Amino acid sequence: MKILRKVVLATAASASALSFAAVPANAQPLSSAPYGAYANEGTFPSSGPCPHGSFRVQQEYTTNAPNALGGLITITVRLYYYGACGAFAEAQAADSSQASDRCSIVVDRSDDGGASWSSEEEWMDNGWAETKIANNLNGRLARGALVCDNLSGPLFIFRTNWY
Repeated sequence: MKILRKVVLATAASASALSFAAVPANAQPLSSAPYGAYANEGTFPSSGPCPHGSFRVQQEYTTNAPNALGGLITITVRLYYYGACGAFAEAQAADSSQASDRCSIVVDRSDDGGASWSSEEEWMDNGWAETKIANNLNGRLARGALVCDNLSGPLFIFRTNWY
């Protein structure tokens, strides 16, 4: 139990350090590395040079997250990748009528395997959200994260593995 408590406290401290504060619905870059410095980074998957249908799911996880009333809802987090553009993350609630206005989806991009990172965030709307593209080509890595305010102060964070 002590170990679990330490892990939870470390996660909460980590979340606070990353400053995932409430922001407008528009994507907001958070970074310790230059987000937007690479081709296609900061654009949504579209019919342009990075067609939405070209991306493939590389990782998919389902977890529980807090809803607006403090209960739990089931959310699936997916990390997509397309070799010509990079990666983006998506979150989707199992039941959009139970959607959470307390959660956002984040894509992190790292030039060096995680020591230096940059992020792009989108708040969930109607039980669904996707981030803009983070260019994880040429040795860079990306991961998705679900970030939620759990009503008691600390943030709940779930992350995919680096890809």
